Amino acid sequence: MDFSRAFYNLDLNDSKSFEIGTPLESYLDQAVRCGDLPGEVISWYNGVCWYPGVVEDTAVGQPVIEHALSELRSYMYTMVKKKNDKIVTEYGRTPLKTFDKIKV
Repeated sequence: MDFSRAFYNLDLNDSKSFEIGTPLESYLDQAVRCGDLPGEVISWYNGVCWYPGVVEDTAVGQPVIEHALSELRSYMYTMVKKKNDKIVTEYGRTPLKTFDKIKV
């Protein structure tokens, strides 16, 4: 988690703070460092997603814009997660709670 935070905040030093063990990890590392992919993919790979609020009606019971895109995000997560680990925990608003976490 600390590495992910430092990575997409562009706050890493030159020494490696984690081991790159697979070709996928190496690719993600290079793609994010070069700006070809957003830094959030490292967070997805590590199973966490914090996303910003979107302008919408935030009254309890109203639809959540991001809910409509959950299947798309789930598909994107499977592209960067390990084969046996497909779940990402998302934090944000749900139709019934101002702040909650869900497994996607």
